[in-house]
Amino acid sequence: MSIRNRFLALLLPLLLVPMLIIGFSSYRQYRDSLEDRSKASAQTIAQSQMERIDGQLGMMDTVITQLKYSSNLKNYHSFRSSPDIDSQTNYRMIQYVDVELNGILNNFSGSIREMGLIWLDSNLYFQRGNAKAFTAAERDKICEQIETLKLTPNENKWIFDAEADANPVTLVTLFANGYNSQPIGVIVFWIDMNSLMPRYYNKTASQRSLLMTPEGNIVMDSWRELDSALCPWEDILALPNRCSGYDVRIGNVLYWAESVPSSVNGWRLVLLSDRDAVLGDVRGIPYTIFLGAVACCMVMFVSVLLLFNMIYRPIRELSRTMQRFGEGDLSIRAKENRRDEFGLLMSKYNEMANRIEQGKSQLIREQDEKKAIEYKFLNAQVMPHFLMNTLLTVKVLAKRGRAKQVEGLVRPLIDLLRVVNSPQLKVPLGEEVQYVRNYVDIIKTRYQTPITVSTEITPEAAAQEIPKFLLQPLAENSILHGFVEESIAPLISITAYVEGELLLITMADNGCGMTDSQIANLMSEDAGHSKSLKFSGIGVMNVGKRIQLEYGTQYGILFESQLGYGTKVLIRLPYLKDEKLADQGK
Repeated sequence: MSIRNRFLALLLPLLLVPMLIIGFSSYRQYRDSLEDRSKASAQTIAQSQMERIDGQLGMMDTVITQLKYSSNLKNYHSFRSSPDIDSQTNYRMIQYVDVELNGILNNFSGSIREMGLIWLDSNLYFQRGNAKAFTAAERDKICEQIETLKLTPNENKWIFDAEADANPVTLVTLFANGYNSQPIGVIVFWIDMNSLMPRYYNKTASQRSLLMTPEGNIVMDSWRELDSALCPWEDILALPNRCSGYDVRIGNVLYWAESVPSSVNGWRLVLLSDRDAVLGDVRGIPYTIFLGAVACCMVMFVSVLLLFNMIYRPIRELSRTMQRFGEGDLSIRAKENRRDEFGLLMSKYNEMANRIEQGKSQLIREQDEKKAIEYKFLNAQVMPHFLMNTLLTVKVLAKRGRAKQVEGLVRPLIDLLRVVNSPQLKVPLGEEVQYVRNYVDIIKTRYQTPITVSTEITPEAAAQEIPKFLLQPLAENSILHGFVEESIAPLISITAYVEGELLLITMADNGCGMTDSQIANLMSEDAGHSKSLKFSGIGVMNVGKRIQLEYGTQYGILFESQLGYGTKVLIRLPYLKDEKLADQGK
């Protein structure tokens, strides 16, 4: 994986993960804060509702307390008990009581549906100016209810009758005789909760209010549609009188419960806030955060990618340029189209590449010059001893008058010396074979040795140019090392042919052969025989060296020899059809 891909693979999670963590942490904090604020707001609403309801209930409680101490009631009771009261006075007293009752009803604007006065000592029931008698049985029942409720003249009692179809809430109190404080009657307020409570309920889609008695009876439901089967009464009844933020589930809806007790009659208000409705606005925030984080990440990703490409692209171009330069393309250069640090880096690289190319060119020239000098030196090494001994032989033959032998000795010597002095470094293989014959002719004339040279060369092989004096040192080696026994008729055979892209030359003799150690010694130095037989100082070792200098290390010579069976030398050269191809091979 490239640096760019590794950087991009690392960059994406580094950008996305922190954004998601920060986003969801912020969402969690916002949601918790909203939940706390919503609970606090619900608590405030519940407290405010209960205070307003308490205010109305407290006013009723105060009014009924004032009513039981009303002078009109006391006067009516006094005059009614007097034997001298006439019907007109009785009617007038009833009118006084009725005016007072109607004033109370008008002040509460329908919240008190009806009011009633019951005189326990006279079986008289009085309801806003309408007086009627009731039976002793009815009076006994009322007294029994008073006894059950344990009413006293000093207290007021709020009663909830769950079985009543209408007016289930009543406010009851006793009024007593002003002389001995004995209960003489009952005052009853029938409360219209349906008229009272909507004024003080904050009815919304996400909140509902329940006004409950200590026994768990619902005095009023702001929605008027509470499903008793779904309502978890046990959970609601288990709520403390004053609590905030309790979780209550009604059906599939989770509510926050706020409970506020009444300061008037022991009731309490339970405010239920729909949690999902309150937090509904924030439920989509996680998706918004995620999409926002992805969008921001993509923007930052693209921005960083563009910034990275500004840095990475010149590095990549320089890296590719250096790679091609390292593969051998010394002419390639970096583009100097920047004025920043990368431009300076590319400029310095180009300067270095120029110096390397110049140094390599100079090194190649020096190596070529060195090789040419060494090549010329190898070609120019003609042994003075061989030339001197050959001329002495000519002198002796001349004194003896053997002109024909002198001619046969001088002619090949002149041909060899002409080749030595020629500036030409390569000759066709056919000419090189002729140089071998000339050398062998000189040896035969000097030492009267019958050496035979046989050749088998194909035309394309004969036309191939090879370095001059490539075969002559090998012929010298055969004469110096192979023909040491006079019983052997010396034979040197030369074969050459083209095989694919190779020119294969074989030179074999029928001499005594050599051991591996002798071959190794031969390839290291030319020693062990008189220098008078050597035409040049090139030697067998230098033959292989010249071939590798000229064509490469994959070419050279190979010896095969066995004692008593002669020696064979295999020469591997490239087959090049013309001089241009030869230069390419070089």
